[in-house]
Order: sequence, then C-alpha cells, then structure tokens
Amino acid sequence: MTQRRWRKLWRGSLPFIAWLVILINLATATPIMQKPQQLPFDERLLIWNVLAMGHQRSQAYLDMDRYIATAARLGYTAIDVNALATLEVIEQEDPSDLYPLFNTYGPSLSQFVDSDLTHGVYPKDYLERNLTQLRERARLAHKHGLKAVFATYEPRWMPDAFYLRHPELRGARSDHPGRSKHARYSLDTDSPEVLRHYKQMVSNLLRAVPEMDYLIILTQDSGAAFCWAEYTYGGPNGPERCRQIPVAQRVKGFMEAWRAGILEARSSAKLVLWTEQFTGEELNPLIDELPKDIALAYVAHNGTNVQLGERSFKLPWYAIQGIELGTQTKNVLQLTAKAGRTCYVLNVHDYGMDIDPILGLPIPFIVYDRLEEYRRQGVRNFLNFGGIVAPPAAEAVAGQEVFREFVTGQAGDREQTVRRVAERLGGAAAAESLVRGWRAVDDTMRMMPPNFGQRLALLLVWRRFLVRPLVIAHETLSADERAYFVKHTFLATGDKGWTNFFWEANRPRFRWEDAPWTMAQYQRMTERLSEAIAAMSEARGKATTEDARVFIETEAQKTAVLRSALTTLKNILRTQYLHDKYTEFYQDAFTDDWGRDREEYRAAALEEIANTGELRALLQQARRPLIAQSKVEENTFIYGFDLPAHLQRKVEVMRRHLPEIEQFFAWRR
Repeated sequence: MTQRRWRKLWRGSLPFIAWLVILINLATATPIMQKPQQLPFDERLLIWNVLAMGHQRSQAYLDMDRYIATAARLGYTAIDVNALATLEVIEQEDPSDLYPLFNTYGPSLSQFVDSDLTHGVYPKDYLERNLTQLRERARLAHKHGLKAVFATYEPRWMPDAFYLRHPELRGARSDHPGRSKHARYSLDTDSPEVLRHYKQMVSNLLRAVPEMDYLIILTQDSGAAFCWAEYTYGGPNGPERCRQIPVAQRVKGFMEAWRAGILEARSSAKLVLWTEQFTGEELNPLIDELPKDIALAYVAHNGTNVQLGERSFKLPWYAIQGIELGTQTKNVLQLTAKAGRTCYVLNVHDYGMDIDPILGLPIPFIVYDRLEEYRRQGVRNFLNFGGIVAPPAAEAVAGQEVFREFVTGQAGDREQTVRRVAERLGGAAAAESLVRGWRAVDDTMRMMPPNFGQRLALLLVWRRFLVRPLVIAHETLSADERAYFVKHTFLATGDKGWTNFFWEANRPRFRWEDAPWTMAQYQRMTERLSEAIAAMSEARGKATTEDARVFIETEAQKTAVLRSALTTLKNILRTQYLHDKYTEFYQDAFTDDWGRDREEYRAAALEEIANTGELRALLQQARRPLIAQSKVEENTFIYGFDLPAHLQRKVEVMRRHLPEIEQFFAWRR
C-alpha cells in the first residue's frame, strides 16, 4: 500500500478513534470525562461564631484571616462577619448589671448604622468602628471565596434613654428576669414608624456594605422579642393595644420591612428567619404567607427525648449528642418544601455551648453521623451554629476534618473517613490507637446527661462552676474568698443559686432526686475518658514526627480537661445532694445516715481539691492552648489567663473550710 493511501486511511479513521476514546472514558469513568461530583449539601453557613464574632471574641488565639481561610478550607460557603469592634458594652447604664453582655453576640443593626428614629442613640465613633470592621470582614470573606453573613438578634431592646424620647414605641419586655437587674424592652414592631426604622436601617447597612450576602434574624432570645409571642423569657407580654394581633401577622410585617430595605438598597442579599422559638400556631402561617424569597431556619433536634440508662431525658435544643432529626424538624422541612420555600437546619457539632470552653474536643464519629443523618433526611442547607476552632488556637480538629471530608465529597464510609483523618493528623503508625481514643471521647459525649438543665458552657464558664469552691456553708465565706468567682456570675446576691448549685434565677434547674443517677453517669463518663487518654498516650508513643506527637499530646490533654470538668460536676452533685438532704429535705429517717454522709461529703471535697490541682497543673504545662482564654481579661463568657490563680484560690478556700463539714454533720447527729 502506498504512503499516500496510508495517510488517507489514517485521516478517515480519526473520527472513529476519537469516538472510541470518548466511549472508553465514559465506560471507565476516567477523571477526564467525569461529571462534577454532586456534594451532599448546597449551602453550608457558619454563624454565631463564638470565638471570632461572638462573646469569646477576645480570645488570645485569634487570627481573623486564618480563621476565615480555615472556614473556606473546611468547606463552608458563608460566614457571619458582624462582630463588635470593641469590648465596650455601650448600654451599660448599671455596671453591676451583666445582662447587656448578651448584646455582644449577634449584635443588632443599631450597633452598626442608625436611622432617622435612632440618630444619636449610639455614639458616632462607636458606629463607625463597628461598620469599618464589618466592611473589612465582609471583604475578607469574599477574598477567601465565602459569602458574608450578618446574623443578628432582632427586634432587640433599646437603651432606656431612647424610650424617654419615644415611650409610645416600647414593645415587649425582652430581657431574662432572672439574670437582668433592670427590665429591658424591644421596639413595638406593630408601629409603622418602627417598621420604617427597620427598613431604613437595612437599606443603610446594605448601601454601606454592599458585599453582604445574607441577613439572618434570630429572635425570642438574648434580649430580642416580639410582642405577645409565646416564648419570651418573661412570658407573652407587650402593649395591651396590640394584644389581639396574631403573632404571625406581626412577624410577617417585620420581615416584609426588612425585605423592602433590601430592595431599596438594590441588594441581592438573602433574608433568613430563625424560627426555633415560635409555636406551631405562630410558625405555620409564616411558612405559607411570607414572600417566597424569605427563607426559614429551624433547629434540628428540638428537645429530642433520649434514653440514658434506665431514664428518659429531654436533650437541650443544641445538644451535640442528639443525632437524629426531631419529628418537629422533619415536619417543618416537609411543610417548607411543599410551600416552595428554602429551609435551613440549625446544626451544632464542634464548638459552642456543649463543649465550650475546650478548644476542639475530638468527636469525629458524632460529626459524621450528624451529617449522614442530614443527607439521609434530604437536608440541603444548614447553619452551623457555634463556630470553628482555627489556627493558631488549634492546627487541626478531628471533627472539623471529618466535616471537610464529608461536605467536599471525599468521605468514604464512617470508619474509613475517621481512619484517614487520623492518619493525616497523627501518622499511619499511631492511627489505630488514636482512633480508639477518639471513639472513647465520642462515646462519652453521647452519654452526657442534661447538665443541670443547661449546657456545659453555661455551667463551667457563665455560672463559674469551674472555680466556685465546694464548701458546706457558703454563708461562712468571706468577701475576699467569694470575690474571685462571684464577679462574673449571672446571679444576684439574693438569688438562691448563689449558694445552691441546683438553682438559678430563684428556680430549681436540677431535680434533687435525679442526683444519684446523674453523678453515677458522670463517673462512668470519666472512666471512659481515662480509657481515651490511655489510648492517646499509646498513640503518642507510636507517632513518628514531632508535629504528630504534639498534636496527639494535646488531644489527650483536652480530653483530660473534659474529664476534670465532669469530675467537678460529679462532686458538685455529691456535695449539694448531701447538703440539701439535711437542710431542704431533713427527716428523722436520715439521722442514721449522718456518719456515712459526712465521710462521703469529705471524700467528695478532697477529690475536688485534688482534681482542681490537676487541672491547674494541666493548663500550666500544656504546649498548646486547651481552652478559650481572653487576651484582655475575663468576663462572664470567657476565663482569662489568671484561671490557674482562681483554681489555686479555690483549693485554698476549700482546705480552709474542711473543718465545717464535721460541724455541719455533728449538729445533725
């Protein structure tokens, strides 16, 4: 065959060969011809970022650029950026009243811009500082490929000075009567003047920061409330003139004012209403009647009932250990889908109230199971509530890395995914032992009983359980002995919770009869955590690099902090239970128990003294940060670097008051 004929045959064969290559690629699914992988979730918003935008934003280990870059690397699509630029509490009319601190997270529109109605209420330089930082963080989010979120509690209370000028605009009481020394009121959103105010503020904000992509409204909490809504801290309340207006109608008008502000600013920002704190009667009309471009957000685990041992408990709304979607959440998802409306599910899986202040506790299996449940139930969009832990506070967090594997479509099955993360962070040789340690921590978190009706952070930090001494008679404490833990506690001197750990805001937060089972549960949990620490120590011995050894060592130390915290809660239960037995519930039948009870109280006090000393040493010796601590000074939401000194004083006070145990029980002999 001539060369010319060969060329002709070759050219004629080219189309056939090209089609053959395409067919082979399709058949073998080579990367060249693969379709982009469908990720399990569409929108993954990070909001209520405790450590960066919220009430712990003074933490020492905060690099905002690295924080937002980490959120992008982990696979989030948007992040909230509205943090206050100052630690100053501008509404602090009474410095002894700590309630205004609740305005420092999810800050309101009025902290950034004003309207004709509120002009002059807040200092001009205060607004400018907050707005300047807001612009910078919105641009930083966009720099890293994330959308910017303004997540705010509204309608929030206004300072008293405003209502002296406009008493007719006062709406519902929105503070927590048990934590606030003064009544505080949100604006009356039935007033046309108030609705114009919100429309103008939304428009002003979006004109000033056109990079804003989402406006998310949280409500019925932290100083925000609608008139006559069922779930407010003080109960349904408001001006009598608007009592008969349905709550759904009131909320609809409020949301439409925000929507009008968005349109006026010619913005494409998406509007989302957090609906957790509404009853079905209040919520259902909103699902059908709000404009379709307003999305709703709903909590995932709405007080799920769970079985712990032989007892049935109702988990707090944001409980990490609640994996399955609650029935109510499934109903809301179905109703919103039927109405053609987007619904975001509120997710908690890493930092936040359940494990605050521990930085990056390893719970990779819980994270995987939560996300898999969402995927299985058809959840497409969620708000991750609480935030992340980012460098330099932690170079990597096991649960966050599992999240990244899952949402970026790289995850295999549960065991494969966690094992791969362990190999990446701790090395192949240490992975098996490290996974065993993580599993034990994970198991422990699933055993967590309701903590005095509250989440861990509210007890260890907000109520200062970590540093409050366990003494048999609090009235014997001197002013100096009391000062180091009372200053930042949300309790007034007359509040029974000041001397009794089971109470807060003059109401019981824990049932006396539940104490024996719960303290036994804490004991089981601390034993499981000891197994976790042993497995991690084994993993550290197998690590082949210094970075891996430091990472695993820090994992073990964070686990030890949790074990110490749970030991403290167990000893609080033991001592308060025995104290109340002889003061609140004293009966003649108890008199034969006094000797045994005296020794048990003493044993609990001595264990707590030793436990507190171990925690103090742990915090001082760690090479990496273990808990969130303020670079400035402690406040109600965060400890400072003087925490070891507080712990030392706790030990000294408890030792000084040990003889009173004998006196207390001798009197009851």
